[in-house]
Parts: sequence; structure tokens; C-alpha cells
Amino acid sequence: MTNETHLTTALSCPGCTAQLTRFQTGLLEEIDAAAVREHLAACPDCRLFADQIDLVADFVGAGSGETTDVSDNLSNLLGDFAHSTARHPRDLSTIVRSLTRLAHSLDANAADDLVQHTLLAALEADPEDLDPMALARDLTDRAFSGSASTVRSLTDYETRREHRTPDPDPDGDTAELFYPDFYDSGPDVGRHIESPNRWGEAKTLSPDDDVLTADLYGIVDDAIARLPDPLRQLVQLVDIDDLSVSDASHALRLDQDDAVDALHRARVHLRGVVDKFVTVGP
Repeated sequence: MTNETHLTTALSCPGCTAQLTRFQTGLLEEIDAAAVREHLAACPDCRLFADQIDLVADFVGAGSGETTDVSDNLSNLLGDFAHSTARHPRDLSTIVRSLTRLAHSLDANAADDLVQHTLLAALEADPEDLDPMALARDLTDRAFSGSASTVRSLTDYETRREHRTPDPDPDGDTAELFYPDFYDSGPDVGRHIESPNRWGEAKTLSPDDDVLTADLYGIVDDAIARLPDPLRQLVQLVDIDDLSVSDASHALRLDQDDAVDALHRARVHLRGVVDKFVTVGP
């Protein structure tokens, strides 16, 4: 890698890194996407870093993710749905599990009630059509005490967090913990201080790779659970439940720019978790 290689690109390494999730989710304007592509083509460090973020997002989606069991009450409610004459989606149980995970992330103490009230209200309104996105938005509004605000600030989530039981390991949920460092002065300004570690020759994460063990799945699940809201919620909705960033931000009533920035912080952190496991070990 040479200085000349990096100096031929208009975008710096920090600028490219900050845009990776927008780029990978197709949310960049074409002129900005072209600048990212140009930088990735010229910078092996950012190219490897981008590949690893993408691979970890796929890995999170392929794994079990942060699972939450459906309670007996909700299981009974599902049974009632199954025996009713109304037409329901075939994957209703999947929708309920997704709603349950979302409800737990918003208010763990009231999660069961939030899901039940949301589902029952939807059935009363239109028993023949349960729209997962509409359900998620309604559940979010109920968790935020019926707020009619179209778009919420990230500070709404921080405020809710202040009223939760303190985390015994506050450093564990700091998403910036694994954010890369860049030179801020000198001849290498704007470049990675340390090149990203290579994860062996496979270059992919798949069930056949040696690094993919139950330990790694457990470590990643634990890292997701420690993420502050809405980072954890966005990983759940986008990378595990396969919603678009637009739909996830809509469900959480977040500005889309805020949502993609939060998702990026979460993905960079999870990439760091995997990197530590692969290069250092559990």
C-alpha cells in the first residue's frame, strides 16, 4: 500500500468508513456512492474493512440473533388466531416473535401486554389483514405512551435508558469501542493507523468456516444484547428480521439518517467483536 494510492482518491478513509452502511444499503446519492467505490478500489484497508462489516451483517442475519421466547399468553393467543375464521398471514408466528423482540427492546416489563394489545387492536380494526409494519409502528407508539410524533429523536431512547437498571458493565455496550483509529495529522493524515486484521484465507463467514463456532454466535448475541437502544433494535429489525433501513426507521419513528448512523455504529462494533474473537480468541 502506498501513499500515492490513497492520495489519488477524493474521499478520506474516515469519510469512506463513515459512509459504508449507507453505501451497502443503497442509501447514498450516486455521486457519493461513486466516491466510495473509487476509494474502495484504491484503498485495500477500507476495502477489507467494508467486506468485514458486510460479512458480519450477513453472519448476524444467518444466526439465531437475540431471541425472545413467546410467552404462554401469546402462544394461547396465537392458537386462537389459528382457529379463527379470519384470514391471517401464514407466518403469523414469525410476526409475533418479531413483535415480541421489538417489545422487549422497548419495554421489557410490559412486552407481553404491548404485543397482545397491538395484535388485538389490529384484529378488531381489520381481522383479514395484519400488516407487520403497521403492527410494529403501533407497538412502538404504545411503548412511547401513544405519542403522536411522526419522528422521534435519538434522545428519546437515551431518556428511556436513564430509567433502566444500570448495566454492571457500562463499557460493554459502548458501540464506539471498536471504531477504527485514523491519523489526524502528519503525512498519513486520514489513513488507518492500523490495517484491519485479515480473517484467514476463507474471506467469508459461513457455517463451514473454522471460526464459526457456538462460542462466536454466543459472543455476538451477547454483544447485540448489550447495545443501547436504538442500535440493538435496528440490528434486530434490519440484520435479523430483514427489514429495510427505511422500514425499520419508520417502525421505530426515527429519522432515517439517524437510523442509518445508529445501525452503522452497531455494525462497526459487531465487526470489532468478531475481529477480537478471530484474532485473539474467546
